[in-house]
Amino acid sequence: SRPDLGTSMSTDSSVPTIDFGCHFLPTIEDSTIHEYITQTAGAPIHSDLDAAMDRYRRTGVDGMVLSAPPHIGSGDTEAVVRSNDALADLVAAHDQLYGLAALPVAAGGDRAAQEFQRCLDAGFNGGAIETDSDGVGITDPELEQVLEVADRTGAPLLVHPKLFESLAPG
Repeated sequence: SRPDLGTSMSTDSSVPTIDFGCHFLPTIEDSTIHEYITQTAGAPIHSDLDAAMDRYRRTGVDGMVLSAPPHIGSGDTEAVVRSNDALADLVAAHDQLYGLAALPVAAGGDRAAQEFQRCLDAGFNGGAIETDSDGVGITDPELEQVLEVADRTGAPLLVHPKLFESLAPG
């Protein structure tokens, strides 16, 4: 049976309960996405950090791993960097937040690996890639450089399923 969301999932109070799938999208301006999440969650937990943190506190979750799926895999390196920088600012300001950097795989493995290392150096806890980014799959040699960064640093990689062609603006 699934645990009640009103209580902590952990019976050991020294083990924190961390949500690994929080989609926080403050830099995405597509109102359709925001409206759907707000209606589903009953609060703007996708763009209002206070609302998200309040919701998680009430459900017994101690921390959140934040990522920005609409930017994961994008070839628009400037948008990915802006999104990662915005996420880094939030994570740095709150001890209960962890960050996974969006990696611009569609811009090339070298560029994605550089952004991954830049974000790890800035305090991110890992990175995020898609199962397919503009034809670059998770087993493609193009990703070897990204995997080398993960291996060298011990940083985890979230592999996010490709659900939509693009949610990011532009």
